[in-house]
Amino acid sequence: MTKILIMSCVLACSLLSNALVSLASGGIVEKNSTYTTESGLPEYLIAVGDVLEVKVWRGFEEKKYEAVVKADGFITVGVVDVKAGDKTVRQVEADLRTALSEFIKEPKTEVAIKEYRGRTATLLGAIQTPAKQYQLRGKTTLSQLVIMAGGFTKDADMENVRITKPDGRMTKANLFQVMFGGDVLNDIVIDNGDSVYVPLKPEAEERNVFVFGQVNSPGVHKLSTNLTLLQVIGKAGGYKEEALLDEIRVIRGGLDRPQIIAINVKAMFDEGDITKDVPLQKNDIIFVPKSKIANWNAFLAKIRPTLDLLILPFAGTQVIRDVIKGKQQ
Repeated sequence: MTKILIMSCVLACSLLSNALVSLASGGIVEKNSTYTTESGLPEYLIAVGDVLEVKVWRGFEEKKYEAVVKADGFITVGVVDVKAGDKTVRQVEADLRTALSEFIKEPKTEVAIKEYRGRTATLLGAIQTPAKQYQLRGKTTLSQLVIMAGGFTKDADMENVRITKPDGRMTKANLFQVMFGGDVLNDIVIDNGDSVYVPLKPEAEERNVFVFGQVNSPGVHKLSTNLTLLQVIGKAGGYKEEALLDEIRVIRGGLDRPQIIAINVKAMFDEGDITKDVPLQKNDIIFVPKSKIANWNAFLAKIRPTLDLLILPFAGTQVIRDVIKGKQQ
């Protein structure tokens, strides 16, 4: 899968590069806060925090400097300060030559970016590597960013990738069409501060329920069709001897604003009437106590940190967020 993605990206980059030259020759400058094409080709715009390597020649004598772009966008090279922020390497080289010419006759300069630190994008979701920030080193498309992360997982919904701007504006992208349908001109260019989320396919989304308390094997269980309370207790190895079966609760709708449903399993057993068994929903939490709890809301508030820690190793961060926020399906 990753090899296919890389091949697709190489093709996309080639086509986009040709398109870019055509645009530049027509006088159209393509740019964002991370790069510009004023020279006819994409050039990175230096940012605050980037580390530059600067070489200065006085005749045959060479001096090397390491310059960090300061908060005001300037760098210090020897006795001169020049603006580097939001400029290209080529522009900084020219400005340095001008500034140094007051002290050196016909100086020669060379600037290179040693460390890219100033411009980043975040990639989350169904990708091969964990969610993280990636340093942008110039014009970077959505497909290139995903390849930096090693490609998609097999359950990724490539047709509904979401790009969120720092101001909250959100765009959807069909990256499947870009990479496998030849629609390379719609490969969105990523900018500094963008957050990209690759969702799971709807049918691949985890649907879990959680059972805790006085059961033999507490933990997470996949929510199959028509899974009921009694069935999940059975999946959890059955209840312990000290379980208070007439005080079982199903916590539904999230831990922030839970709906607490009382279930009297003892009565079901005593009456032999399992028609009162309760169908479960995604992210339901079943708690089997060993003593009567007078105030369930206060009890949940007290044990919530423990529940969070118990759920996380079983289900992962996204699921626990859904449990807390009460997302249902």
